[in-house]
Amino acid sequence: MTFYVIAHAGPGDPFWAVVQRGVQDAGKLLGVRAIFQGPPTGNIPEQVNMFRAAMAANATGIATTISDPRAWVAPIQVEVSDVVQQLARPSEDLLSLLKGGHYFDIVRHLLAREVRDEVKRRIEDLAPGGGFVFAAVHNIQADVPPENLEAMWEAIEEYGEY
Repeated sequence: MTFYVIAHAGPGDPFWAVVQRGVQDAGKLLGVRAIFQGPPTGNIPEQVNMFRAAMAANATGIATTISDPRAWVAPIQVEVSDVVQQLARPSEDLLSLLKGGHYFDIVRHLLAREVRDEVKRRIEDLAPGGGFVFAAVHNIQADVPPENLEAMWEAIEEYGEY
């Protein structure tokens, strides 16, 4: 099993150096391969490429920071869509969870119609078989346009029952 943590800055940054050590320690403790990566200069396209490489390597899990949500919309939709189709099929003892942390970052940068389409796509990806939970991990940020929240809620209401 191989897990990646891909940050928006590399271990040259004192904060991320500590995170890298924690990732390595966790990997040893759990008996899995744990890889920390981050571009040394905070280059977001380089971080996105690291994400794509981890996807291509068939990572068991990937955690990433999203400092520029616009840069992540396409990679997440393109790269993750097929994986979500394969991995997020709930069984009786599995639950699909669409986590809201980065999701609200992305939602605030889309147009209302794009928000609606994105929510519909994720429900279609994660809901078949039951067990889907749409949940936020923290409060909605002040700069999320109200029309985007309305579009998100309407999409949940329309497509969320199955």
